[in-house]
Amino acid sequence: MADYFIIDTDAGVDDAVAIMMALDLMSQAKNSDKKLLGITCCAGNTKVDKVARNVHLTLKIMRRMDIKIFKGCHCSIMNKYESYYYFGSDGLGNMVHKYEPLDVKVEQEHAVNALIKFVKEYPKQVSIVCIGPLTNIALASRIEPKFFELTKSLLIMGGNIDGLGNATAAAEFNFYYDPEAVDIVLTNVQCPITILPWELAYRTHISWCVLEKQNFPAKVELNGELTRGQLVVDKRSVSCENGIEFILKVDVQYLKDLYEKMLL
Repeated sequence: MADYFIIDTDAGVDDAVAIMMALDLMSQAKNSDKKLLGITCCAGNTKVDKVARNVHLTLKIMRRMDIKIFKGCHCSIMNKYESYYYFGSDGLGNMVHKYEPLDVKVEQEHAVNALIKFVKEYPKQVSIVCIGPLTNIALASRIEPKFFELTKSLLIMGGNIDGLGNATAAAEFNFYYDPEAVDIVLTNVQCPITILPWELAYRTHISWCVLEKQNFPAKVELNGELTRGQLVVDKRSVSCENGIEFILKVDVQYLKDLYEKMLL
C-alpha cells in the first residue's frame, strides 16, 4: 500500500530547502512507496500568491513539475497579522526578480478543498507535513468534521517547548501568525501528531534525523498580552499517552551530509 503525503507550506527560503530535501530523499529511495499528492500553500512568510510562485520555482529547479500546487488561505483566521518578510518581500531573499518571469502553474481547486479530497480518497493513508501556519489545516477540519479522523498523521514544524520565541519573545512564527488555527488543530485532532518545535531548529541550525522524542500535553495561548501564540507545554506529564509527540534530539551530521550531497 502506498504511503501518501502532502506538504502544506508558506514557502520562504527555509521551506523551499525542506521541499528540495524531501524530493531529493524520494528520488534516492529505490522502490519507495511514498507518494507526494501535492503541495498546498498558505500565507505566512509572504503572500499566498508569492508562496505558490516560490513552490513553482522550487519544483522547476528540482525538475518535478509533475507535482500539483494548490493555493490556499490568503490570511490567518482572525487576519490579525500581516505576512512576515524575514526572507524578503518575495520570501526568497528578494532574488526571484533575477529569474525569468514564471508562468506559475496552480490548480484551480482551493488548497483546503484539495486537502479534504485527498484524505477522503485515501482514508487514513495521508500524512500532512505542515511547515507553515496551520490555517489550511484548521479550515479543512471545520469544513469536513471527519478530516482529522480520515488523516493518517500530522507532522508540524512550529511552536515552542521552552517558551523561546522568534516572532515574539514568547512565540514561534508559524504559531504566532495564526494561533486560532493552532488551537483548532490541537483541540480537535484525532490522528497522531508530531511537533518539531522552534528550539530544536534554534539549537541545530540544520534539518534533522530524530534520535529522541517524547509526549506532552500542550495548548496554544490566545489571549496573553505578551504570550499570544506561545505553545504551553505541560512537561509535568512525562508519560502522557495521549499527548503530542515532540522531537527533542536529532542527528545533525546525518542530514548535514545529506544536504551537502543534494547540492552537488
